[in-house]
Amino acid sequence: NMAFRQTCVSQGSGRGVVVFVGESTEIGKIAARLASGGTNKKTALTVTMERLMYFLVFIGLVFGVLIFWAFKWEISDQALLYASATLVAILPEAAIVLITVTMAISVRRMAEANAIVRKMTALEQLGKVTDICSDKTGTLTEGKMRPARLVLCAADGNPVQELTPEGPANSRKANWSKPLA
Repeated sequence: NMAFRQTCVSQGSGRGVVVFVGESTEIGKIAARLASGGTNKKTALTVTMERLMYFLVFIGLVFGVLIFWAFKWEISDQALLYASATLVAILPEAAIVLITVTMAISVRRMAEANAIVRKMTALEQLGKVTDICSDKTGTLTEGKMRPARLVLCAADGNPVQELTPEGPANSRKANWSKPLA
């Protein structure tokens, strides 16, 4: 029941009421979001990786304290060496590289299947997708809009006649290729 800016009707004519203009329209809202650069929220993968790193740092610090306890709280070169080696060993230095390479391989495989991913962060969300919906500009539709019914109203707004593709209930068959007025 809504027609948006740049909507193309293949046949017929109609009359409408402008509800929103400028940045208040759906296209305007999308343009404003694109112009502002969108939101810089952290993705679920980023949040999970940060939590994992904080947890591992905590575990490394606990082991460092245990090492100093084993050395009877004596701060020696050997105790510092063991504590720092434990902290470094517990943190996976290659985790970020591994995730980036895995995502790059995923982008390549999707490109081979003619699916182009513009942002690597979009890959994180693909695992959660259950439904894919597309509007009239998508490849899942024909790109042709056809009215199901049309109600002609008098100047006072009261309905006078209802038209369907099969024709009005009490009149001749409607011709959608010609203006209705």
